[in-house]
Amino acid sequence: MIEMEGFKQDLAEVRRMLAESAESLHIDHLREQLVEYQEDMGSPGFWDDTDRAQKISAKASSVERRLQHFESLTARADDIEVLMELAEEADEDTIWPAYAKKFQPWSEELRAYMDEHLKAYLGVEKVIWVKEGIDPEETNGHIDDVATFIAPGVVAVIWTDDPDYPFYRQCHEAYDTLAAATDAKGRQLKVYKLPMPVKPLYMDQASCDTIDVDENAEPRVADEPLIASYMNYLVTNGGVIVPQYGDENDVLAVQTLQEIYDEVWGAGAYKCVGVQSEQVVFGGGNIHCITQQEPTA
Repeated sequence: MIEMEGFKQDLAEVRRMLAESAESLHIDHLREQLVEYQEDMGSPGFWDDTDRAQKISAKASSVERRLQHFESLTARADDIEVLMELAEEADEDTIWPAYAKKFQPWSEELRAYMDEHLKAYLGVEKVIWVKEGIDPEETNGHIDDVATFIAPGVVAVIWTDDPDYPFYRQCHEAYDTLAAATDAKGRQLKVYKLPMPVKPLYMDQASCDTIDVDENAEPRVADEPLIASYMNYLVTNGGVIVPQYGDENDVLAVQTLQEIYDEVWGAGAYKCVGVQSEQVVFGGGNIHCITQQEPTA
């Protein structure tokens, strides 16, 4: 049963990847696009303008292929989940080989699918996979709480030396992954460590009472963990705006980032400043989550 539990965790991870891919690749939008294309193609006089009709038909075919591939992967996840349920209810030894045979190549195909489409969508040459984030409930583990690129071939990653810290394992696994990774040009990544707050943050009732809750928002409750990471900062023209939580590591985080940016870009190229952002983290993100810098070409 230990092996079964491991595969359950693997399947949960793959389900998370599918959810992330649906969001990253705008699958719902693609479905809407396909419907629009199909309605256009079925309208009277569609082929009167041959050039336009050929372009629309080609776009429809491209979108349909992308959706079919994604939906095929999703359907296979459903099949594998059924096999797992059968393995638990019946003779595990007889069903288990079928499950294991299906799972591994499928999970590898999903990774390859994500690689291919993320590269095409983002215009990049390489995707580096970090196994897990620190916010599995609300964001499926967004990377901007865990790591960031400082410059080509240079990254920073969250860090704690406290084995009792809630995200100790995630910090160390992310560091190990990135320290062993290379960029698109084959260069070993240079990895800096950015500390987490000394004390994990939790909601209290007084904080809950300060929030004006929208009817569609996820309610906040006392003792709920908050995803407080200094990594969730914003880079601007010549500046870095760093979250602050009233923690003893607030100053250290700003100093660490200042030292990193000075070393990488030269002293004075960027000025790092801290901004109190507890109210932002109540919403499940932080400064980087509510903004979006646009990199230069």
